[in-house]
Amino acid sequence: MVKPIDMGLIQARRKKIAEEYARLAEAMDALKNEEKELAVAERVFAKLSGAGDSRQRKGSKPNEPSGKPEGTPPVPIMIKEALAHALTLGAIGLKPGGLLSYIQGKWWPGVQANAIGPIAWRMAERKELMKLKSGEYALLDAERAKILDEIKKAEKPAKADFSIDELETLLKMDKPSIFRRL
Repeated sequence: MVKPIDMGLIQARRKKIAEEYARLAEAMDALKNEEKELAVAERVFAKLSGAGDSRQRKGSKPNEPSGKPEGTPPVPIMIKEALAHALTLGAIGLKPGGLLSYIQGKWWPGVQANAIGPIAWRMAERKELMKLKSGEYALLDAERAKILDEIKKAEKPAKADFSIDELETLLKMDKPSIFRRL
């Protein structure tokens, strides 16, 4: 037999949810007001102490990066260098997240994805980069060939005249096998 539905239980639960929602909304409003007050206090203190940045954009939060760090190359150059670096590591290209990570690590720690991805897309549209089916961006064939040639020229044989491929194979072997080979 099916138990009858108690409408009173449902209504009581909805009332508790509404009360909890109102309590949380009140707490959020209080936090927002406190944040605004602290921002005002911070601006006043910075102005009085002379620690304020006169170049800071109006309405921006203190310590918020106001753009690309001084001396940083243009984004298209950073993108191409990231792709060239990936090529030296054996990757054909990089997805926007990989481009972002490289640029954050080398030049611009606070950069956001929307400052890199759209530029890479435009570069691909202008045929300055290739956009692969995998979603990765890659250097054009001529640029890739040039970098790969430079890598091959830079490879110098090891003392035992191992190629890089042979050396990688040896490193994967167990140690006694390596010593027998040497």
